[in-house]
Amino acid sequence: MDQIRTTGKAFIELEEYKGTYSLAACYEGNDGVVRKEWALKQVGRDKHAEKDTPIKVTIGDKATAISVCCQLLKELTGSEYLPINEFAGKAGKPDDVDIPF
Repeated sequence: MDQIRTTGKAFIELEEYKGTYSLAACYEGNDGVVRKEWALKQVGRDKHAEKDTPIKVTIGDKATAISVCCQLLKELTGSEYLPINEFAGKAGKPDDVDIPF
């Protein structure tokens, strides 16, 4: 999926793998190419994994990911956002609330 610029040369990317969604941290290099950020994972008190892994946050299956995004919008705006409307088949929000983007 496409990367979304957050600040300066920082990006996030929504990924889906086997039905599980996650947000991956990305950055823009000096050559203008956007790459994922990688790091060594800590596996014990003073131990780290042998291989780098992408820096990401798992947000769950599609329904859970939508709910997480609605909760994040609520934290940022103070307004209530509704997950997918089962009857209309589309995302919704109270009519009196402006989406900030």
